[in-house]
Amino acid sequence: MYFKLLTVLLLIKPLTSQCPCEDEALCQPVSSTPNREVFAFMNGCEKNIWETFDWNKLTTLAVSSCFVPELVCFAHYHNVRVVPFGTLPDEYLLNETLRMQWIEEKLSLAQEHYLDGFNIDFESEIPRGDPKAAGLTALAAEMTLKFHQAIPFSQVTIDVAWSPSGIDGRWYDYVGLSNAVDYLFVMAYDEQSQIFDDECTALANSGLTKTDAGLLQYMEVGIPASKLVLGVPWYGYDYECIEHENQTCFIEEVPFRGANCSDAAGRQIRYSTIVEQMLPNATGGRQWDYQEKSPYFYMMDQATGKMHQIWYDDPESLRTKFELVEQYGLRGAGMWSAEQVDYSNTTEGQTQRNEMWGAFPSPTGVHYHILVV
Repeated sequence: MYFKLLTVLLLIKPLTSQCPCEDEALCQPVSSTPNREVFAFMNGCEKNIWETFDWNKLTTLAVSSCFVPELVCFAHYHNVRVVPFGTLPDEYLLNETLRMQWIEEKLSLAQEHYLDGFNIDFESEIPRGDPKAAGLTALAAEMTLKFHQAIPFSQVTIDVAWSPSGIDGRWYDYVGLSNAVDYLFVMAYDEQSQIFDDECTALANSGLTKTDAGLLQYMEVGIPASKLVLGVPWYGYDYECIEHENQTCFIEEVPFRGANCSDAAGRQIRYSTIVEQMLPNATGGRQWDYQEKSPYFYMMDQATGKMHQIWYDDPESLRTKFELVEQYGLRGAGMWSAEQVDYSNTTEGQTQRNEMWGAFPSPTGVHYHILVV
């Protein structure tokens, strides 16, 4: 496969003398199209972390600042795309000149570092009927056209909320966006960012109920399953309970974008911290929400005397969501974010990352992308 890839790459365009890879063919864009995507985010640029990813399950690695030649060459050797990701100021959306300047800047960045596209991570609020929604769609279409023309086989994608129903005040033109880009990365996490219930309670970060409903809503508005990549979390939330009874943790009221409560009442905790430092001290051990197919546990804060409820995802809960990828024929799956498991050489670290990466279907069934901050 490697030699076949090199043959295809060599036919694309003449190589430059500035290529930093030992094999200059690795500076060419990845040209293959997998059966399914495997899309993930990663914060940081530590070689001892990214080098130990399961590269047999990756198809694209997206980074915001990690443009080191060593990473790009390594990824291309494994037939994995590398794309930067980022956002832009809201006011650019209504100014065509500023939009084009931003696109040209990102295209130059990709060309300079031999990257394979771009991921638009725009998550700002856009009220219903606001012309900025059309501006965002125009930006996505303009960027996709520019990248496709300048970089063969490149991909332009955009991150979207777990549902198209105005989550967090994001009334985007989701159908238009799906037509403008190669596919949408559905962020099926932070699903408690807006809690409209009378009482504020802790719940699953990525519950199966909302995840399933959100995907169906995208398809019901006319977006093909082949345009959707399901994103899952490799982190959880630690909530301090104001009071707790009958497995319910009542939390502080922290409003967010029109909602009376939100997950801002909790704090994000990386998966490795949850299972290595917190779960061993759980009161009553790991528990399971059978409706949301999500694990959680209680832990007493000895310093404050307050009970905490921690919701997270593990291999078991992730596999239940990945079943939706096969059930609906989605484009693939991915995660935020790849560095949040233990990559140490300890037995615990090796087991943890093997189990979390192992939860993903194989690229022949599901294809993933990685995003690096």
